[in-house]
Amino acid sequence: MSALHTTRRALLRAGTASTGVLIAGCAGGSNADGSDRADPTERVTDPETVSIRGSTDAPIVRKTGPDTDRDADGIFVLREAADADALAYDRDSDGADDVDDLLAETEFDDESVIVYQDHVDGCYERRLEYVESGTATVELQFCRVERDAVVTCERDRKQVQATFVRAPFADDSEPTRRSVGVRSSCGTSLETDGNGTVAGGE
Repeated sequence: MSALHTTRRALLRAGTASTGVLIAGCAGGSNADGSDRADPTERVTDPETVSIRGSTDAPIVRKTGPDTDRDADGIFVLREAADADALAYDRDSDGADDVDDLLAETEFDDESVIVYQDHVDGCYERRLEYVESGTATVELQFCRVERDAVVTCERDRKQVQATFVRAPFADDSEPTRRSVGVRSSCGTSLETDGNGTVAGGE
C-alpha cells in the first residue's frame, strides 16, 4: 500500500477547516489554586507559506515511520529536520520544488513548519491570514479566495490542498491543542471578539 494512501474517513476526521475548528488533546487546564491557566501566544500575519494540491480523497502529505499517528494527517508540526525528511509527498506536483526549498531553508532551532491539509473546491484556494502559537497550542486562520482566472478548474470538484507554513517559533513538544479556522472570503478586515473568535468566520 502506498505511503500516501489512507481512507477518506481518516482525512475528514483529521481536518475540518470547513466547519471552523479542529482540536486535538485538551484545550486548557487550571492551576493548583483553581484559577485558569493562561497560555501566552504569539501571532504572525506574514509567515512564508507554500501550497500544493492533489485530486484525491487521501492526504497528499504524510508523516512516515512506525510511530506515526495516522489521525494527525490533517494538521501537524515539523519541529526538526528529521521530521521534514520523514515527509512523503508528490515531488513532481506543482509547487513541490517550493516546498523542498522552504523545508531546506528552515532553521529548526528557531523555527517550525506547520502543515495543514483538507478538501477545497476546485476553483478556490485557502490563503493564510495568520498563525498563532503558544506553549501547547497552534492556531491557523485562513480565508477562501478564487484561483486565478487562467487556472483550468472544475468548481464542483473537490481537491486536497496542503499548506506549509514556516512559523518563527520553535516547539519543544507536539502541541496538545491545534485549531484551524476558515473564513468564506478574504475581502474583509480580520476582527475578533473578546474570546478570540473571528468575526465573519465559518
